[in-house]
Amino acid sequence: MRQAPVGRSPSGSTPSEHHGGATTLAALQRRPPAVVVLPKAESADDVREVIELLPPGTGLEVQIETALGLVEVERIAALGAPLEALVFGPGDFAASIGVPC
Repeated sequence: MRQAPVGRSPSGSTPSEHHGGATTLAALQRRPPAVVVLPKAESADDVREVIELLPPGTGLEVQIETALGLVEVERIAALGAPLEALVFGPGDFAASIGVPC
């Protein structure tokens, strides 16, 4: 049975800094999740940083929710495993380009 996904939400910090990201991901080494959700990814470097911290066997779901993330989506997708899914977030995307919600 697969474990429930674990999510995190950035606030302008790098992925490993947000909510003690490195500390949180280190704690997950004891009981690894099946999937980690990375919202508002904006570059392959952001995603690579999280991949390096993932426990072995843990998948990654990347959410593309900003204009910059959409510009970078091909480079993000090219990272491959453990990337399991790319998800488009239309609400946050609209806000990132100034469309009122």
